This record gives sequence, C-alpha cells and structure tokens, in this order.
Amino acid sequence: MNRWRTQPRAPATGRASRERGITLVELMVAMLVTSLLLVFLLTVQTQLSQGFRGQSVASEVNSNMRMAAGAIRRDLAHAGYLLPAGQVEVAPDIDPDSLLQGFRVRNDPYGDGPDELHMIFGDDGQLALINGIQSQAANVQIDIDDPSTFDDGDIVILSSLSAACLLKVTGTNPEFVTVNPSGAPFNDSGDGTTPNPHCDNLRQAIIDEEPSHIYRFTGRSYRIDPERPEAGVLQMSPSGGLVPDDWVNVGVGFTNLQVATRYFEEGRTVDLDGDGDPERNWYSGDNQENPPPGAVPIAVSISLETRSRSQVGDVPTPATPAFIDLDRPDHNPIGDFGQACPGAALDPCGVDLAGTSDGDRPERYAGDHLYRWTTVTVNLRNMHTGDPPTLGGDDGEGDEEADGDDDA
Repeated sequence: MNRWRTQPRAPATGRASRERGITLVELMVAMLVTSLLLVFLLTVQTQLSQGFRGQSVASEVNSNMRMAAGAIRRDLAHAGYLLPAGQVEVAPDIDPDSLLQGFRVRNDPYGDGPDELHMIFGDDGQLALINGIQSQAANVQIDIDDPSTFDDGDIVILSSLSAACLLKVTGTNPEFVTVNPSGAPFNDSGDGTTPNPHCDNLRQAIIDEEPSHIYRFTGRSYRIDPERPEAGVLQMSPSGGLVPDDWVNVGVGFTNLQVATRYFEEGRTVDLDGDGDPERNWYSGDNQENPPPGAVPIAVSISLETRSRSQVGDVPTPATPAFIDLDRPDHNPIGDFGQACPGAALDPCGVDLAGTSDGDRPERYAGDHLYRWTTVTVNLRNMHTGDPPTLGGDDGEGDEEADGDDDA
C-alpha cells in the first residue's frame, strides 16, 4: 500500500466565481446611467445659468428705465413753476407766437413713433427782487436787490404776478443787471432797435407796482435721438429746446417715448375720453399739441420703453407693447403708438419681434433684446391754477401713478 498516496482535491468553493469581472452588459448599463445623470446635471446648470442671466439683464433694464422715468417725472413736477399761468414771453425769433408754455409736447416729430417733451420753470434757489427797470437807448438796466446773484450770460426769467419774460444777462454792476439786443436770441427785438419788446407786459406790471422777481431759467427737453434709432439714445436739452442742437446724451437702450396730456376744459359737456368727467379729458396724438382754446393742461402721462444693451438670444422679448387704446385713439392716457392685431380690429399690438425679421421692423427694434416699459402719470400742478407764483413751499414733487414695468 502506498502510504504517500495523494489526497483527493477539495471541491471548488464560490470564491472564484465571486471574483470574476464586470460583464459588458453591466458596463453599458452603468455608462448609460452616468450619461443620463450628466445630461440632467448639465440641463439644470444651463437652466440656472439662463435664469440668472435673464434676471441680471432684467435688473439692468429695469434700473435704466426707472432712473430715466424718475428724472423725467421730477422735471415734469416743476413745469411752469414760478411762471404766471405757467407761461413766459420770449423774443420773436425763438417762437413766432412769442409765448412759451411751461409744458409742451411734439407728437411723433420724426415720423417713427417717439414723441418729444419740453418743460421750463423758474429756480427759486437763484432769485432777486426787482426794484425797477430803466432804459438807456438799446440797453435795459434792471435794478435788483442783489446783482451778485447773476453772471454775464445767465438766462433769466423776469416775473410779476401777471406776466413773465425770458432774457439773457449781458452785464452786471453793483446795482443793476443789464440786457440788450446784442444778447440774441433771448433779447433780440426783431428789428435790432427796440429793446426787448417781449418784456413790455412785465414793465407795465412793475409800473403798476406789482411785486416782481428775477429767477434763473431752467429748461428740460427729452427725446430719443432720431439720427441713431438703432442705438436708442435718450437725449436731454438743458435749454428746454430753446437753443438749437444743444442735446446731450443721457442714456442708451431707449426705444420709445409716448406722451398723452390731460386738459381741463371748463364748460365742456361731451366726455371725450369716456372717464365720466366731461371737463377733464385725455388727449393723445397730434391733438394734444393744439388743444381747444381755453384748455389748460393738468396732467401728463409718460410711457417709456427700454431694452437690454446687448442682444440676449436665450431670453428675448417676443413683442413690444402697444401704447394706445384703439377704442379711443385720440383721447387715451397712454399714447398713439400701436396697431390692430390680425383678426381683432380693436385689440392693439406693438411690434411683433418673434415673427418679424430685422429688415421689416423699425430700426430701433433690431436684434433680440429683453424689453421693459412703464407708464407714469404726473399732475402739472404749476400749470393749471393761474394763481400768482409764490416763493418756497413747493417741493417740486407731483402726484404720480405708476403702472409698473412689464414684458411680453
């Protein structure tokens, strides 16, 4: 017997089977699950990024719009301040009628939608009491209590309880400020001989011993630059539009400015705007430039539209709003920019941006942008009383109603 006989080999256990590799099917399933997870994470990240970008762009556009609307509103609240009946006489070569209102509108002056807005008012932070006026040939010397308040070249308003006129200071001394026809255009007599005839009513008021003052003139005009509509440049004139070509750029990305004016018409019995008050009616379009005789402006509505400075292909606005009410196109508090939507005669639309190529849009709407707009209403409380101007007591803040901002 072989004592060294080999013992039988133990049967295989499950350990070897447990150590076998991952199969191809398992690997493919794992890769698929991983891919789906990555796609999900990338989609969420993209959406969050787009949302953040959209909020950032919207915040920038809203901030731009509100700062501009606030500046215009503050100037409107001062329109006509310290001017008797809200108006002032000027030299003939500035205005054929020799009379400027504290508030004026030019409706669609460039034929592309946006309006122009003009305001003038007195500044009670720079004023003096008028003691008398003396004429020496072409020169007119205005005796005031503090001539050092003004400098050569200042544009000033001479105002009494019943009249006001606009002049340019051409000289000063310890007792007088001087104006003469060489201070054109504000002092131009028209024929170069008669000194400042547009101030004749003011002279008579001083002769009649009406309290009279001299103020620094302040003017503001706003428009969207007609020469660069694609840039949407908001411009301001520091002369209130009286000096040609003195526009300065104050903002970029503004595409529309619409104005409507509410007038008080004493005795009118026909309710033109349908608000239940026949004596107070909104005018929009060209008719607000030439209201009926005796109509007095008491409120103005400003609709301002702005857009993102850069194009945003991921969050563009599909259409602009309509600043009009087609049920009453000539008497609404929004404006006169809009059109009837296809298939709905009285449903106003703005400009279709999503379905219209750049070549078929107004230039100011080229490209894919994010738009915001707001409508602000300001009471013209310095325009509609006709009472004598008062010193102090006016904070320059008009009543305001804001519709807020919106997008399509």
